[in-house]
Amino acid sequence: MGTDPLQGLMTNWSGTYPGENNRRISIYANVFGPPQAPGRRVQMPWGGAGFDINSLTNDGKMLFKSALLWAGDRSPGDGATEFEIHGSQWAAQYFRPTLPSNATGWSITRAFVAIKPNSANGNAKVRFRIQSANLSQQPGATVFQETEEISMNSFSANRYLWYEIPFRATEQFSPTDGVCLVIKGTSVSADAKIKLDINQNVMTSGTHFISTTNQGATWSTPNETQDMRFYIFGKHYTQGEPASY
Repeated sequence: MGTDPLQGLMTNWSGTYPGENNRRISIYANVFGPPQAPGRRVQMPWGGAGFDINSLTNDGKMLFKSALLWAGDRSPGDGATEFEIHGSQWAAQYFRPTLPSNATGWSITRAFVAIKPNSANGNAKVRFRIQSANLSQQPGATVFQETEEISMNSFSANRYLWYEIPFRATEQFSPTDGVCLVIKGTSVSADAKIKLDINQNVMTSGTHFISTTNQGATWSTPNETQDMRFYIFGKHYTQGEPASY
């Protein structure tokens, strides 16, 4: 994409998107002034007379479908639902990565969440956990890591920030183990807000949102139609060298 948004999309691709499916790009801009504007457009890194969608990996097909759904959506709205976090009401996301059949384990290296503070709380603080999951895929008894209290005062209350949670690289989990990312509040009033995707066209498999209103004494029933907006980076292990994902 050019440095000037008015230049639109470059005709030639540069840079790469990791993996077999190479590159992708999307663009969205607010229009001020004219009553009408062209609809959304998506430029794909695939095409031509010889294009065969069956040649794409499953991840590539998901990207292809997501791009077409985005381009065909008349509404530019975000589509997310806000969820408030405070001293009693916590949020959690269960997840278990899809691994190759010869994997011997996996670990977390980085974690991000879309979050913003509650503007009415001048002393908003949160904690983040990586916690075990029980058989019901809810947060279990073991806390693998927990951050110190993190002040939200320096965060913008007007927009969501992709915040990198200061976790250390975790220990190695079993290939069949799922874990939970937990966000705890510390105040009676709302400390922070996160974004949830509910009943979206494309939901992440092997993961779901859960919450508690009593500081984790009990948790809601896992819901496959709800996801926190988060990113997890990690490694999986085989008998040879670890592979990143």
